[in-house]
Amino acid sequence: MTRPETPGRASRLGEHHKSYDPGMSDRKVRLTITVDPHLSAYAEQLVETGKAPSVSAVFNDALSEKARRDRAAVDRLKETAAQADPERVARMMAHVNAQATARRKN
Repeated sequence: MTRPETPGRASRLGEHHKSYDPGMSDRKVRLTITVDPHLSAYAEQLVETGKAPSVSAVFNDALSEKARRDRAAVDRLKETAAQADPERVARMMAHVNAQATARRKN
């Protein structure tokens, strides 16, 4: 990945990553990455066989899918946490804290 050279660029990049919007496909950012040779070959094969318009599109699609899966995982965690019994959680946390304290003493 290309490292930002100026503070202004660094802050813009940080803002971009924090507020990623999957709908921002009309505004691309140039990025230099290093990938394993077999992944590069696979991306190029997808382009050569017409299954992808470009190598950039292959990596963009893969990262978009990862972002979608990550958001779905966070949503599932939030749903599960919302259903948690607070008293049970408190008992479990007290048990974990007691174990951690005991290990520190040994």
